[in-house]
Amino acid sequence: MIIGHFAPALIPYHRLQHRVPIAWLLFCSVVNDLLFPILTLLGVESVTPSSPWSASVQNLSIDTTYSHGPFFSLAYAVLLGVVTYLWFRDRRAARWCAGLVILHFLIDLVWGYDHFLWGPNSPLISLGLFNRAPILALSSELIITTAIVAWYIRAEADLKRPLTRVRAVALLALFATGVAFWLTIATRPLGDWLAKLKSYTWNHPQHTQNVVAGVVKQENDHADT
Repeated sequence: MIIGHFAPALIPYHRLQHRVPIAWLLFCSVVNDLLFPILTLLGVESVTPSSPWSASVQNLSIDTTYSHGPFFSLAYAVLLGVVTYLWFRDRRAARWCAGLVILHFLIDLVWGYDHFLWGPNSPLISLGLFNRAPILALSSELIITTAIVAWYIRAEADLKRPLTRVRAVALLALFATGVAFWLTIATRPLGDWLAKLKSYTWNHPQHTQNVVAGVVKQENDHADT
């Protein structure tokens, strides 16, 4: 998962009665993903293609041995569990935070890239759906993420802490549009879409001018009123 990794943080946020800040729970949920770009910049891990314009979800090849490997994920879980306990003096919160790291690892075994036991030359332990079936992976991520957010909204209402309609819709839209964006580049890089858009505007200049003129006219009419 990508955006979907954030959603599980809503579960302990509700279960712990908001005693632990949502920012910390979100950090625990995605600590592996936060470490990956740092380790990549340091040359410890790698990603190809390196350009975001030529990368799609499907064509990415990544080495996440140290940020996502099973033994390192376990170490991160223990570390964050200890830090959480020392910070909040709450064993239940510590277990939840450690569990979020483990859950991230388990989710990636299905909705993620290839994961190996202890490095690229070791046994493969994941399905790697992002490479093999990216649309299926992202579509199911959208469904699961939406279900978690919907559960959170309902659970908060049951405890007489209902979200406002605006906040509930915004929360659902945030996750849905996040996953939807990745669906657009599931099999085709962003650079291809931009090149196609550029080609269309170049080959249909009159249509483009008409659209722009229409937008300007609407803004002027609105200003006049």
